[in-house]
Amino acid sequence: MLLFPHRSACPHTREYLRLLQRESRSLLAEALVWLVFPEPLEAVQRAALGWETPFLLLADPQEEVRRRYLGDVQQAGLFLLDSDGVVEWIWVGAEETEWPPPASLPSYLRALGFRCPECGVDEPAWRAALYPNRWDT
Repeated sequence: MLLFPHRSACPHTREYLRLLQRESRSLLAEALVWLVFPEPLEAVQRAALGWETPFLLLADPQEEVRRRYLGDVQQAGLFLLDSDGVVEWIWVGAEETEWPPPASLPSYLRALGFRCPECGVDEPAWRAALYPNRWDT
């Protein structure tokens, strides 16, 4: 899951991240969660000091990652990707206070996991990549 919020100091962003944290256990059971901020690393680090977030934070000051997914759109965006990295669900906010309900995201992610039963993969590819010491070699 890639989330492109507004700046880390934005009160609407902070409130949404607080709501996401409530769902963090069920979200992290289904996906790797990246928060991609359009600002320098120092700003993201300062903001993260006040957060107790289990999610991965990415500073994207040149907005290269953001443009790859959102183009020149300046609204917040959320992308759900399948285990192969293919974008399966996109949400782009029209207003800075508009976000998808955090409680619904785990069920969307679970649905993505069931779309390829013939693969026979026991765990998502991202999990093996994140924890390489668990690979069977």
